[in-house]
Amino acid sequence: MTIRILLFAALSSLSVGSMFIGDDVELRIASEYVSNWMLVEGAYRALILSTLYLAFSIILGGKNHFIRGFLLLCTFIVSFDTLLFFSNEQDTQALFIHPLFPISSYLMVLLLVITSFLFSVKMKKKQVSKWILLGSIVPAIILSFIKTVYRDDWMSANSTSHKIISHEVNTLMKSSSENHKKILTPFLSTSCGSCRLSAKKMGISMRNGTLPNTHAFFYETPEKVQTFIKETNFGQISYTILQADTFLRYAGFRLPSIFYVDGDSSVQWVGEQFNNMSLDYLASKVVN
Repeated sequence: MTIRILLFAALSSLSVGSMFIGDDVELRIASEYVSNWMLVEGAYRALILSTLYLAFSIILGGKNHFIRGFLLLCTFIVSFDTLLFFSNEQDTQALFIHPLFPISSYLMVLLLVITSFLFSVKMKKKQVSKWILLGSIVPAIILSFIKTVYRDDWMSANSTSHKIISHEVNTLMKSSSENHKKILTPFLSTSCGSCRLSAKKMGISMRNGTLPNTHAFFYETPEKVQTFIKETNFGQISYTILQADTFLRYAGFRLPSIFYVDGDSSVQWVGEQFNNMSLDYLASKVVN
C-alpha cells in the first residue's frame, strides 16, 4: 500500500502542479511537440486528465496490463520532458517542473520513476473492478479543470476580430516589407504583458514555419525593444520604432494590436482577440 500512496502522491502533485505553471505549459507543447495551436489546449488537457486518472486508478487498488502499460508510458513522458529541459537551454518551461518549486518538482519526478518501477515489478497483478476504472474518471475530470479553458482562446477570429484597417496603416504595413501581398504587423509595447505573451506565441509559430512574413512596430527605445525580443524569443524579427503618438494612433490606442493584410483583405486582432484560433488562421495562410 505504501508504494501505491507514494505513486499517487507523485502523479497527482506533478499533474496539479503543471496546471499552475500557466501559459508556459502550452507554449512548451506548441514549441516542442504539437505545432498546431488548435490542438495545444486539447493535448495539454488530455495529458493532465490521463495522469490524474492513472493516479486515482492506482490508489483505488487497480493493477492490470492496461494500468501498468499506461503508467510506464506516463513515466516516460514526464521523464523525457524533464531530461530534455534539464539537459538543454530551453526557452519554455518544462511541463512538470514548477519554476517556483524546481527542487520539489525534480524530487517528485524521481519518486515517480522509482515507484513506477517498484509498482510494475513487485506489486502483484489483480483483477480490476470496472467500478474502479469508472470511479477514477470523476475526480480526475474535476481536478483537471482547476485550470479552466479560457473562452478567449477559442473565440472565432472570423466572427469577432475582422476589421477594416485605415488606409494609412495599410500603406505603412505594405511599405515595411518586400512582400506586399501578405504581411503580419503587430504593434507591441515592451511593458505590456499581453504583448509579451503574443510575442512568445508568434516566435514559436515563426520557428515552426507557420507565421506569415512579419514586421513589428514599437515606440520604446532600441535597447528596450532588443531586450523584449530576446526575452520573448521573438527571433530575427524585423521592426520599426515609431513616435509614441503615431504608434498609438495607428494601433488604435489598444495593445497588442495585430494586423494582417492578404491582398485586398485585412484582419485586425486587439488584445486577447489574438488567440489560438488567430494563430491557426495565420498558419493556414502560410500553407496556402
